[in-house]
Amino acid sequence: LWDAITDPVVGWISDNHRGRFGRRRPFIVIGAVLLALTFPLIWQVDRSWSQPRLAAWLIGSGLVFYSCYTIWA
Repeated sequence: LWDAITDPVVGWISDNHRGRFGRRRPFIVIGAVLLALTFPLIWQVDRSWSQPRLAAWLIGSGLVFYSCYTIWA
């Protein structure tokens, strides 16, 4: 469901982007950097966290990660 929202939005933004490096290159570079920064967040959990807190962390970090993936892809 998240991709159904973010994919068209980022696609529209990148289609209408007019920059000196082209329409897609800035998104590939920025997305790659953001992916490298957000991927470790998924694994930064503490064993003492409760199940609801762990689930909330995984859902939140997953949404951030896949948003960055959408920018990159």
